[in-house]
Amino acid sequence: MKQLKLLLLIGMLSPAFAYAQKAYEAVKYTGKVQNMVVHFTLADGYLGACEIKIVDNKTHKTISFLPDNGSADENKNLTFYRRNRSPKTDRFVISGMEELFETPPAKIKGIYYIKGKGYPFILKR
Repeated sequence: MKQLKLLLLIGMLSPAFAYAQKAYEAVKYTGKVQNMVVHFTLADGYLGACEIKIVDNKTHKTISFLPDNGSADENKNLTFYRRNRSPKTDRFVISGMEELFETPPAKIKGIYYIKGKGYPFILKR
């Protein structure tokens, strides 16, 4: 009886020790816009896991942006909003996004919108 309980306990805990395999490749890009450094992580294979981080050159604060939707729109644009920010005042729009690239692009274009004005930028690998 004790052996059966032990086997059941081990069986229940074994998934907690398993390693998960990522279903996407993380490709890093950097660029600049409005006196800020932009770090973009392209989750090639799962756009919902993409992330943008900006670092203000003056204050050195880092702000994270996450995709509004887990997929690009019909124009292949992916929109990012600030994490933990209820009024959506500023956003990034990255163009040319596909769920899976055969070869990740060397350059990615986007626009940073803040206070109603857009600032184009280019990100490089």
